[in-house]
Amino acid sequence: MKVELNRNILVGEIALPLAQMVVLHPSDVLRVAVERMSQVGLGIACVVEPDRTLAGVFTDGDIRRVLLSEHKPIAALFADDVSDYMTRSPKTIGPGAMLKDGVSLMGTLDVLDLPVVDGEGRLSGLLHV
Repeated sequence: MKVELNRNILVGEIALPLAQMVVLHPSDVLRVAVERMSQVGLGIACVVEPDRTLAGVFTDGDIRRVLLSEHKPIAALFADDVSDYMTRSPKTIGPGAMLKDGVSLMGTLDVLDLPVVDGEGRLSGLLHV
């Protein structure tokens, strides 16, 4: 979808809905995270608690860091919980924020994806470039 940044568009209007992104639970294993990220074609999975509160994110960068830092077989890594390797307390944006502010934040952070959370910290979508 092509969006003009000069318009007053809210993040919540164009964020990917939960059904189009990878949403995991902290106890999901790394193998599931990697498989689902590959199926959906996104470099990020959002990890949520049962009440949908964002616990962290697991990204392609996290996969690389795990492979380079952990000294165990891939099969053993794949059996670990995604919460063991996720980025905790990631940067987020609210659905009521202006899109241009979200894009600016993404540029500052040098990221392609930004979880969208409501005022209670519950995941509601993903701002994806």
